[in-house]
Amino acid sequence: MTWNPDKPLKELPEHIRQLFTEDARHLLNELNSNPPWYRILHNSYSHFRRDRSLKALERIAESNDGKFVTSISKYVPFKYHAVYRDLILERLTQGCKDDSLPPNKKAVTYFKDILSKEVEIPYDKDEDYEDKVPF
Repeated sequence: MTWNPDKPLKELPEHIRQLFTEDARHLLNELNSNPPWYRILHNSYSHFRRDRSLKALERIAESNDGKFVTSISKYVPFKYHAVYRDLILERLTQGCKDDSLPPNKKAVTYFKDILSKEVEIPYDKDEDYEDKVPF
């Protein structure tokens, strides 16, 4: 079964887990300065809280994060963990211009199956397709 950001770091190999914990520490240090990535998250999620962000990043930095499972109740445990694991996955595999951070080769290699599914082109490149967009 393939890892995804809803799953805890303990399901990753140690060398990949270490990349996540290091980046979580970096994000934790940046959080006090209201960085662009936090502003984007804050605007993307209703009621996104800094205190819960701090706790989630601390747990990820310690590899003590939990699995995200949707729940019927209003409180969804470990949602922040999943949000930050997703952000870190993106930073590790795609890099981050704000931090002058290039993609990490180890992470790109490990997550190549996930990445190839995200960028998979659903049509044959050799076929000629007519653009039917009216603008």
